[in-house]
Amino acid sequence: MDEDRKHVKVVVWDNIGNTVLGMQHWDDWSEDVHKRLLTEDPDARKHVVSLEELFPDVDLEVKWLYDPVKSRRGFASFIDAHADWLVPIEGPETVIREAQDADFFILHKETLPPEAVAGAEKLRLIQHLGKDYRGVPMEAANAKGIPVAATALVNYSSVAEHVWAQILTHVKRMPEQREYMTSGAYQNEWGAYHPGVTLLSDLTLGLVGMGEIGRGVARAAAGLGMRVIGLARDPAALARHAQALGVPIEADALGRVAGRGRDADKPVLLAPAMNPKMWAHPAVQTNVELLRQRGVGLIGPAAGRVACGDDVRPGRMVEVPLMLDAVHAALPR
Repeated sequence: MDEDRKHVKVVVWDNIGNTVLGMQHWDDWSEDVHKRLLTEDPDARKHVVSLEELFPDVDLEVKWLYDPVKSRRGFASFIDAHADWLVPIEGPETVIREAQDADFFILHKETLPPEAVAGAEKLRLIQHLGKDYRGVPMEAANAKGIPVAATALVNYSSVAEHVWAQILTHVKRMPEQREYMTSGAYQNEWGAYHPGVTLLSDLTLGLVGMGEIGRGVARAAAGLGMRVIGLARDPAALARHAQALGVPIEADALGRVAGRGRDADKPVLLAPAMNPKMWAHPAVQTNVELLRQRGVGLIGPAAGRVACGDDVRPGRMVEVPLMLDAVHAALPR
């Protein structure tokens, strides 16, 4: 350690690698990446700043907390290349120990224990890579007067674009379309499009959550003439998003049916599926109870693995055979 330079310890808790990947030195990127960056920005070299370049007069110590198993799902090779920074997570005690003398703590998709903040002696800032302060024990941070910041709009546009790549691949049946064209089958059929292709303007897109990604997906859907149904915790926020985007986003189906009631004497069944936290939200449960009071039957949701990884609480759509059993049971005898 250089005694003339101020020592700063930065703790990063990120099993994917996004937090540090963007701080990689220019020379460590491949020539292909250089070309891509320079194509988008002629001054890219000036804007790709490593940690060492950002803090040239500081004796910087970086501790990268990671899970040896979970980290394989992220930028594994990049993580392995920084073995001198890595600290394997052995439990909450690892986080508490490393936070004790940290100056800055950066986390991504992890939950910081309150004890780590309470025991931090030098901590000056907690930074969350994402929209808000999720994962940060705000009560503990406020008690110690430690500011909390969030880096919003990270990767949201690229994720929304990838969502649309998957939707288009499925709806336009791209693998089958390729085979259809290369085989020459189109010469004996209706035309150049696979007979199973569907028009997007005939479809409805349902979005669970209207964050940065959801709004990006909704904007593209509206441009393609699709009907958009959104589920958001705050109906007023949903209306604001719709107005700001210029997109006619309808309220979620549960709320809509709860407000309207059931139709005549016909049995009405709903098979809800959503993030478990959303299913447990008081606003959703209020609509659920209202539906039950009005005689609407609910099939599920079931407990099981969902997109966010939760496999304990209800939220997952029930399996089709169970839906069919419920429908048959509801039909008049």
